[in-house]
Amino acid sequence: MLHLSQRPLMATAADAEMFVDRAAELEKLSRAVRHGFNCLVLGERGVGKTSLLHRFERQLVAEDVDCRFVEASGATTVFELIEIVYEAVHGRRRDSTERLMASLDGREGIVDDLRLLAPADGGQVVILLDSIASPDLVQHLFGRWRDEVWQLPLLWVVAGNRPDRSRYLEPPADSFFDVVIDVGEVGEDDAAELLRRRAQRAGDDDAAAKVLLGVAGTLAQQVTPRTPRNLLAAARDVLVEAEDDPTRWVTNLYALQARAAELGRAPAMLFTEVMDLGPVSASDKRLLDRLGWTRPRAAQVFKQLEDAGLVVVTEEAPGGPGRPRKLYAANSMYHAVDDLERRQ
Repeated sequence: MLHLSQRPLMATAADAEMFVDRAAELEKLSRAVRHGFNCLVLGERGVGKTSLLHRFERQLVAEDVDCRFVEASGATTVFELIEIVYEAVHGRRRDSTERLMASLDGREGIVDDLRLLAPADGGQVVILLDSIASPDLVQHLFGRWRDEVWQLPLLWVVAGNRPDRSRYLEPPADSFFDVVIDVGEVGEDDAAELLRRRAQRAGDDDAAAKVLLGVAGTLAQQVTPRTPRNLLAAARDVLVEAEDDPTRWVTNLYALQARAAELGRAPAMLFTEVMDLGPVSASDKRLLDRLGWTRPRAAQVFKQLEDAGLVVVTEEAPGGPGRPRKLYAANSMYHAVDDLERRQ
């Protein structure tokens, strides 16, 4: 069966076979860890930072380097972030009794909590920290508490979103990260190979895989930005929307995306998200979180796309009182490009 889900690749042998490109980034990470440098890994959303960290995790394990992958999206405070790292390092949560004893002994506080992160055997552990909810948490932990974190026998590889770069590296956190690694789009050849590997894994008898093999090169050319998330989203769209004429559908759809790019960076970003998420409103939390925008900003850029004919709008009646909600979808019908040309 063809697997085109949005889940990142994990540190397994099966997923390692689908991992494409990133040799340069893996080599930089390997050198940094070997020299004891803390790393900040930056990239746009969907570029594959989580998959990269899992692939590096697999490499470290093969080299007998003690490491922990930490998924930190559930942390909203530094205390919660420390608790998540504690569980990863020690293999268990701190129980309520430990917290009570700490408060009675006067040991309750961030500094003492940080000291408890040290592994019991005194050895060094590489922490692969992913999906931190806010750059403020990075700034707080590695800025305000930088000196205390430095004293721990922990080496940190932290993934973050490129648009928040200045916040992550605001002093004093800038001196904590010895190496900053930028993860960009995949190359055209690697993009096509990424899709082919997914198709080949499904087997020769899988009809959907045959369709994907047929359009892998076209998708690699047309999709922008050329990220794993966008490539897989486009592949899913082909199979759902236009399996009978996939090449024409892809060409038309990404001609529309190119036109969105002509309007500017913000419209191009929004159009890409609409392609991935499907019909979406300007208040959709997933959309706003991905872009880091406010609702008024999203509504403003949606109006640009609507005026340019790049999205179609429907209204969804509310379940209770209130005005209908506008839903926006990519204008990806076969004749959308021709229609736009006639309007010009």
